[in-house]
Amino acid sequence: MSVQTITHTMAASLGLPREFGVIVSDVWPGGPAEAAGMKIGDILVSIDDAAADNVPTVNYMFRLRDTPDPVKIVVLRGDIQRTFMVKAVEEKSDLDAIADRNADPQANLVPELGIMGLELDANIAKQAKGLRDFWGVIVLARAAGAAGEVPLQPRDIIRSLNNQPTVSLRSLRELLKGLKAGAPVTLQIQRDGRLMYVSFTLD
Repeated sequence: MSVQTITHTMAASLGLPREFGVIVSDVWPGGPAEAAGMKIGDILVSIDDAAADNVPTVNYMFRLRDTPDPVKIVVLRGDIQRTFMVKAVEEKSDLDAIADRNADPQANLVPELGIMGLELDANIAKQAKGLRDFWGVIVLARAAGAAGEVPLQPRDIIRSLNNQPTVSLRSLRELLKGLKAGAPVTLQIQRDGRLMYVSFTLD
């Protein structure tokens, strides 16, 4: 399944029972979540009895699991709580494995973009396949309370900001500090092996 952070606008327009937390945005056809009975629009309440308050927390809950036992997922569907036991299936990319070993939620936070990022270095480049260049910032996860709709996804690699190379987390942060609220931003990223631009206005 895929999940997103609930925003006030989303809650109001979809008639959700609460304006915070994490919503299931996609249930993959034929996957274990669908088989268990989960549906798009379910709001996560807890995973294995731990509160599922935001997307980074949910991501780390799954990454840190070390058991093949089914996942106990409690959701809010309308005004009713439902509990599902979902088969655990591990599907990892090279970058997922790298993130597990290197992620530090505090040190890797880029609040202006609402992400946790990790800069590519020589060691990571050796482990990851299909890189266009051996530099950039990998998006590990979307952070809680991300400002605006920055169109980034986990495993995107940020290569430049407004045509300025983002060779490290420090350079990305410095470029962002030089921008004012309302400034237009275009990132060049690598996603699924392809280069593309994503544009938005900085909140």
